Amino acid sequence: MQESNRRDWIKSVALGGGAALLGGVKNMYAFYGSSSPISDTLIRLNANENPYGPSIKVREALFDHLQMACRYPSAYLSELVTQIAIKESIDPDCVVITGGSTEGLKAAGLVYGVPNREIIAADPTFQALLTYAENFGAKVHRVPLTSSFQHDLDAMYARVSNNTGLIFICNPNNPTGTLLNSDTLIDFIQSTAQKSVVFSDEAYYDYIEDLTYPSMIKLVKQGKNVIVSKTFSKVYGLAGMRIGYLLAR
Repeated sequence: MQESNRRDWIKSVALGGGAALLGGVKNMYAFYGSSSPISDTLIRLNANENPYGPSIKVREALFDHLQMACRYPSAYLSELVTQIAIKESIDPDCVVITGGSTEGLKAAGLVYGVPNREIIAADPTFQALLTYAENFGAKVHRVPLTSSFQHDLDAMYARVSNNTGLIFICNPNNPTGTLLNSDTLIDFIQSTAQKSVVFSDEAYYDYIEDLTYPSMIKLVKQGKNVIVSKTFSKVYGLAGMRIGYLLAR
């Protein structure tokens, strides 16, 4: 996405209430090349779906390759990995493709929460990783948000123990839409990653208005004990395609 288009589009998006809500209708219509949302039904706020669907270029690419829909995707994943690695400026060995970012969250919950390990997370936040891990015996410490609906990083750090397998951070947070101070977040991750794995869920990263705000991918590149999740579902309007990825050392 060209920087000017990205800026215009980001201005039309507001993080607030319980979801990343799409506004600036005129800008959105112009960007996606359509005069109305994909569906005339009500926007489902609980799912945070992008009602405008994928861009015209993506729709054309999908149409041009519909004949390949009969094939399983394994033969084509290597090219997707390569393109993601180029986009994120990271080694392809650091990229794991998942069925939406949710599959990656659940896998991490299993790997680092079972058996009987502890996971630390804010409350409220996105629950997929937490509840899935709990179903298999993990102990989840839910730390209440501050009065300004931010992650209480000090309280979360105080919960870290020798039995902590994973610290989960959703930033911007779902459902509050709040964004952590980047320097504070980086300091927190660098400290806690020495004791446990830190998972940074960046499903809503592309909605951040500050174009200089860093992705925690920078810490993955430094070899820190960090996992970052990304998704095609939200900003790219491809929730039905179930494409996500993890980045880790």
